[in-house]
Amino acid sequence: VSGPGGCTDTFVRTITVRGPQGNFRYDRFIGCTPTTVSFTGITKDTVSFIWDFNDGTVTETFDSIISHVYTRRGIYLPKMILKDPQGCQVSIPGSDTIRIYGVTAKFGLSSQTLCDSGLVRFFDSSSSNDLITQYNWQLGDGSSSTLRNPSHFYRAPGNYPIVLEVRTQLGCVDSTRMLAPVSIVESPIVDMLSDTAACIPAFAN
Repeated sequence: VSGPGGCTDTFVRTITVRGPQGNFRYDRFIGCTPTTVSFTGITKDTVSFIWDFNDGTVTETFDSIISHVYTRRGIYLPKMILKDPQGCQVSIPGSDTIRIYGVTAKFGLSSQTLCDSGLVRFFDSSSSNDLITQYNWQLGDGSSSTLRNPSHFYRAPGNYPIVLEVRTQLGCVDSTRMLAPVSIVESPIVDMLSDTAACIPAFAN
């Protein structure tokens, strides 16, 4: 502080910032849905832990070790909040993002019901935030295919359940089965019984 005559003075005061200190670690940074991640909090203070997993789930506990299951695809940055008995809270962000991948198998087809025999085309419409690298179709009559969009000719009447399994680059897997099978229906046979010869007028029996 300076006065009118150029005199100065200094005043020093120490300000103490209170609050718990610590950090935390976790054992996985990448995985497929569902992925379980274990978290470990590290602190020397007497605190409770508020765990914010960044997927809408927040848990308060006195345990320094906790696990959480990520069930949705996405990128998450968790944080740990330390809370001391006086109510002071310190938020500590995670060291890195957690990336959760997944795949949902889905498909359509050109025809679900045919007479006697016929060709059916299958169309993959699976979704993923990872690269899909494998397709495994079970076509219901003992045949299979690894093409993304296969075609198959059904030669005999019957009901054929269809299953598609897909796998991604990171090993995420999902499968789906059609609610109703492909149905190949035998056409009815028309037969007429009548006399082979008759006089006009003639009537068929």
